[in-house]
Amino acid sequence: MSRTFVTAAALGFLGWIASTWIYATPTSIRLADALSETFHLGEPRSAGFGAHVQVWIAALSALVGGLLACCIPQNVLRWTAVLVATALIGTLTLVLAMYGRLFEPLTVMAALLFAALFGTFYQRTPWGSQTERLNALLGPGMSSDSLQATQEARPSLRLEHEPVEVAVLSVTFANASHLRSSLDRPAYLELCRRVSEATGPLLQKNGGFLDQQSPENVRAFFGLPGGASVEDFESAATAALEVRDALRQLCDKSDSELQISIGVAAGPVAAGTFGKGEASYFSAVGPVVDRSRKLCKVAIRNGSILACDSEIVELTGKDFTFRPLELLEFGEDGVLAETFELLGPTDSLDSKALEEREQFWKGVIFFREQRYDQALEAFETCTSKDETDAVLEKFKSRTRKLAGKTAPA
Repeated sequence: MSRTFVTAAALGFLGWIASTWIYATPTSIRLADALSETFHLGEPRSAGFGAHVQVWIAALSALVGGLLACCIPQNVLRWTAVLVATALIGTLTLVLAMYGRLFEPLTVMAALLFAALFGTFYQRTPWGSQTERLNALLGPGMSSDSLQATQEARPSLRLEHEPVEVAVLSVTFANASHLRSSLDRPAYLELCRRVSEATGPLLQKNGGFLDQQSPENVRAFFGLPGGASVEDFESAATAALEVRDALRQLCDKSDSELQISIGVAAGPVAAGTFGKGEASYFSAVGPVVDRSRKLCKVAIRNGSILACDSEIVELTGKDFTFRPLELLEFGEDGVLAETFELLGPTDSLDSKALEEREQFWKGVIFFREQRYDQALEAFETCTSKDETDAVLEKFKSRTRKLAGKTAPA
C-alpha cells in the first residue's frame, strides 16, 4: 500500500472523527433539524440502513478529502478541488437525504472539509512539505510516474549536495548554429520542435530527469535524486536506443543535414538544489556531465549517433551489446579510456550480427596495433550487405588511407 494512500486514509479518519463529533453538538443538531425542515427531508425509510449508509458515505468523503490534500500540494488548486468535490458530494447526499436514504448531508460534507483542513496542516509539517518541495524541484523534469515513485521511495530526501552515482545522457545538436543562420526562422523553430519531441518525452518515459532541453543540447540524469540502481543504468541504455531510433527517423525525413548525437556516461555527481528561494532548482554537477558531452563528439567523429563510456558497458554489458570506437582522454590525469557504440539489446541481435561485431573488434585491435592489412581484412569480413554501416565505413576509410590502398570501385 502506497505511502500517499496511507496518509490520505489517516487524514480521512481524522476528518471523519471530527465531523462525527461536531455533528453531536447541540448547534449542529439544531442546524440539521432546520435543514431537514426546510427541504422536508424527513426520517430515513430504515433507520438501520440509513445509519450504515451515512457512516460509509462520510468515510468515503473523508478519504476523498485526504487524497486531495496529499496529491495536490498547491493551496489554491487544492482548495479549489476540495470545494468542487464538496459541492458535488453535497448535492448527491442532499438528494439521498430527500429520498430518505441519509439522515442529512452535513456530516458527509464536513468529513471531506475536515480531512482537507487536516491535510493543509500536514503539508506545513517537514514530512508534508517534502512532497511540495519535490513537486517544485523535480516535477518539471520528471514524468508523473517517476515523480510519484520518488515521493514514495524517498519521502525524507534532503536534496542537498551529496555525491551519488548516476547515468548522464546528453543529446547534442552540433550544427544547430549553422542551421539557424541558413534556415528561415519558422523552419528552424519547427526543426527544434521536432528534435524536442524526439528526445524529451522518451527520456522522461524511461525514468530520466530532464535537466536541460534546448535546441542545441538536451541532458537527462538517470538515478536522481537518490542515486542510480542497475535498473536505472539499463533504463538509460534503453532510452538512448529509443532516442537514437527517433533521431534517425528525423534525419531521414529532414531536408537539412542534421548532426545530432547521443552520449551516455556513468559516474558520481554532486546532486542537490542550486540557488535560493523561488529561483532555486535541482541539478547535478561533476566530470561525468562533461564526459557525456564529449561522447557526443566521439559519436560524430566515428560516423555513429550513439556513444557510451566504459562504465556504462560494465554496468549493462550483460543485457546490451557494444563495439569499440576510440580511446579518449578524460580528466586532467591524461588517462585514455575506451569509448563504445551501443548497438542494442543482446537478445535483439542474431548470430550473424554478433559474428560481424566480433570481426569488427578484431579489426579495431589490428588497427591500433598498426597492422592495417589485417585490420582491413577483418573490416571487409564484417561488411553487411543489408544496410550501410557508417561506423564501419569510417574505419575502413581510415585503414585504407594508412595502408596506402584505395577503395574498391
